[in-house]
This record gives sequence, structure tokens and C-alpha cells, in this order.
Amino acid sequence: RVAASGVRLPHEVLGRAPATAGMAAQLSTWQETLGLRKLAGVGIAISGSFQTDRTFNTPYSLEEWAAVDLAGEFGAALGCTAYADNDGTLAALAESFFGAGRRLASFAYLYIGSGVGGGVVLNGELWRGSRGNAGEFAGGLEPALSPFPSLELLRRTMAAHGRSFASIDDMLDEIDPQEPAVDD
Repeated sequence: RVAASGVRLPHEVLGRAPATAGMAAQLSTWQETLGLRKLAGVGIAISGSFQTDRTFNTPYSLEEWAAVDLAGEFGAALGCTAYADNDGTLAALAESFFGAGRRLASFAYLYIGSGVGGGVVLNGELWRGSRGNAGEFAGGLEPALSPFPSLELLRRTMAAHGRSFASIDDMLDEIDPQEPAVDD
């Protein structure tokens, strides 16, 4: 999920131009409302593994963002410093500051979104690994696993069982983990 100051954007495919323009407009509104002269920076969390130190190999639903320098593109569009990282890695980092991880020196965080990922904190520090993909647990799944487990697959499976949702967010708000489609 993309979130910024409580604003949730749906999981549906969002192209590059509308995303950067929408983010710039929203941030401009916040700056004006809060009386801020300049935005200090922005953080971007995205599903996928690092391809290079600045680009990501994204899932199909984010295909338009694959191999894109997100920090560079959003930084230029917003006129500030931008930082991009894997969503599971950043979720683990947030857990270490604000969640159960505050009480743990080391833990692994499993993050299920458009795929299966996560992050690893060792001795109070985010462990990135040699290429920034230390928490990409999906690498341990059978490579030929098809279809690959994801929330979109669950949404489609729910629809096949007669329970349709307009978006993943709608499904997450209403799903009962005991429904038969969850085990399928």
C-alpha cells in the first residue's frame, strides 16, 4: 500500500506520470496547509527487489516502474531529496521504530503485498545484504510456482468463489480469513 500522512492510494496499477503529478499536487497542498516553505524530502516504498543500487525489478502490477530511478524521478518532480527502497524493508524499519521491534534487537519481518517479502533487523540495524535484498523471502519459494502468491491472486480467487472486490484495499477491509478461498 502506498501511504503518505494517512492518505491511502489503492493497489490498482498507477502509471508514472499520474503518480508523480498526483504526488506533487498533494504535497503542494500539504505544504500550503501547513505553512511549509520547502519540502525536506520524500520516501518511496515499492514492491520488488533491487536491480541496481537505484532501480527495482517490480511485480507485474508495477511494471511501468521497473528499472526506473524512483528517487531521481520523484526528487526531480517534487524539487526535494527523495529516497526509494523496498516496501518490506521499510516496513521492517518502521516496525523497529514504532512496533514490536522496539523491544527486539534482532527480528525478521514478513511482508505480504503484491508478493512475499520482508526485512531483517540485526542488532538494532537494518540488514540490507550485499545488494539490498536481504529480506526478499520470496526468493526461497519454488521458482516455477504459478501462480505466484499475492494479494491480487487472493482477490481473483475470492471472485472465483463468488465474492468480488473492486480493489485489494476493499478486500482487506472486508475479508474473513476463514473463507474457503483463503485456503485455495
